[in-house]
Amino acid sequence: KVDGSGDALKQIKECNYQQKYLADGKRIILIGIDFDSNSRNVTGFAWEAVK
Repeated sequence: KVDGSGDALKQIKECNYQQKYLADGKRIILIGIDFDSNSRNVTGFAWEAVK
């Protein structure tokens, strides 16, 4: 997420992007990365295992 407030992982979970992969039986890890366009750097990183 660019210029977000540290909520990239929250957005992934709210949009339920992982849903279509749940039936595959593989381990799913959600990764949220926040970027700052002014400093052109990563400002936040979060992950969560779903399955």
